[in-house]
Amino acid sequence: PEPREEFFEKIRTFVDGLPEKLREYHDLLTANEILQARTVETGLLPPEVAKDYGVTGPVARGSGIDYDLRRDDPYG
Repeated sequence: PEPREEFFEKIRTFVDGLPEKLREYHDLLTANEILQARTVETGLLPPEVAKDYGVTGPVARGSGIDYDLRRDDPYG
């Protein structure tokens, strides 16, 4: 079945409002002092702790561990 016109209207409304929402989200994440005070420097995982917990992938790389299983220990 063909999509209903009301579906397209909802999509248009959403897309039309997206630029303003993106500006709002950008400002919230980059200029809000309260949010930054609560989040900057949180969630840091030193390499030693990351290794102890056995983290992998982006979390390990974010902790400064230069290890990629696909590159360093491929199974193919």
